[in-house]
Amino acid sequence: MCCYIVYTKAKTPCTVHQNDCHIRTSTTSTESQASDVEVRTDLQNSSCFQEDKLSNDVKKIKNNCTRCILTVARNGENAIAKQRRTEEQLQQHALALSKVQEEHNTTRTTVRQIEEYNRRQQRVVWPAYHPAEAKIGLLWKIKDYRQKKERNECETSHSFLSSRYGYTMCVQIYFNGNGSGKGFHLSIFFALVRSEIDDILTWPFSRKVKLMILDQTGGGCHHVDECIPNSRSKNFEKPQEHMNIPVGFERFMTHLKLETPQYVKENTLCLMVDAEYM
Repeated sequence: MCCYIVYTKAKTPCTVHQNDCHIRTSTTSTESQASDVEVRTDLQNSSCFQEDKLSNDVKKIKNNCTRCILTVARNGENAIAKQRRTEEQLQQHALALSKVQEEHNTTRTTVRQIEEYNRRQQRVVWPAYHPAEAKIGLLWKIKDYRQKKERNECETSHSFLSSRYGYTMCVQIYFNGNGSGKGFHLSIFFALVRSEIDDILTWPFSRKVKLMILDQTGGGCHHVDECIPNSRSKNFEKPQEHMNIPVGFERFMTHLKLETPQYVKENTLCLMVDAEYM
């Protein structure tokens, strides 16, 4: 009997132990499932976070790319505009340079003309004023016209008076032209000459000077041109040197019109000068 009781007592705790074990096993399984759910939830949350972050990064990259494209486009437009401005400035500089070169060439031409005139002045012997010999007005018969033209000669008249006790002047003629009239025209100039009575005359010179190539057929169809003085010009002031700079016409008359029997007779032409009151 005692052994039976012991066996029963021994058996009972084992059964309880097994139940306890069973209970512990069930509790552990539930905790594991809850932990798995939490892990999955964390993974899902982490995945969503990473997706949101990637989406934001992509948006930032797109925005940066858009800004870069706009910046490049603006820089390109600015570069094109700057290039156009540069080209316009270059064109303006080229135009200004062209004008400067033009003025320089004109100045060089003028300087050459002045030098040529000075050389001619050195060769020409200008007539002195002699009151007893001076005549009023000028009627000049010029011979050997064609030979003088071929030799490009320049000839100067004697001194004459504009009127009695008037201004002293002389005339210079270029048979083959001078300046812009060279080679195709007859050029005629007149100049005021210093005299002994200049101190009693009125200055500046203000008389109209009439230059004429006379018609030698008797028809009276003279070739006439007039020079009206400019009171502001030094050429009409009281002469300080032997004479003032000559003024007149580089294209007084074309050779084509001049070289006819009407104006050149027996290789001779006639020039007349008259100074009138204004």
